[in-house]
Amino acid sequence: NFLGTKDNFIFVEKVKNFPINAITASFWMHSSAVDRKACLLYYAASSSPDEFLIFYDIQNLELHIGGERVRLTGPTEAIGKKIFDNQWHHLVVTWESATGKANLYLDGKAVGNGAFIKKGRVLLPDGTLVIGQDQDCQFPKKCRFNPKSDATTGGFGNSQAYFVNLANLRIYNTVKSPQDI
Repeated sequence: NFLGTKDNFIFVEKVKNFPINAITASFWMHSSAVDRKACLLYYAASSSPDEFLIFYDIQNLELHIGGERVRLTGPTEAIGKKIFDNQWHHLVVTWESATGKANLYLDGKAVGNGAFIKKGRVLLPDGTLVIGQDQDCQFPKKCRFNPKSDATTGGFGNSQAYFVNLANLRIYNTVKSPQDI
């Protein structure tokens, strides 16, 4: 359970074998915090603070790869009302370097038409994985909390903390097919 505060998160430093060419991030979530920005899954490398990031921005899900971001849902798809409805939902995000194609699946069904981001990019290895919070620094050495703005000074802040029950998080180094999802 993540309580939506700056002190409630999981981190793993120097992640070995984090996917670099293709990724599928899959998890079950249960929340009602529809009106709150939240970082769902975050991976940072030493020279790229937003190396891989799944972010909820009050209606839509965004995927960040190597500091660039793309919206995974169309402007008319209010994904927030679908996933933050106090029910359990299965969420899957895929990305492949060779094509740059990213997809979002909700409860086994593709949402939106897919997106393209960072074709040819290889994710940097040995980074830090954070669940439940946006990391704007290299944790823990350079992180400090600033109640005014966590984005300007680095660190963790309440404004991007995840308020959710999370289960069965899995990260694969391949893009799972729609049939496997």
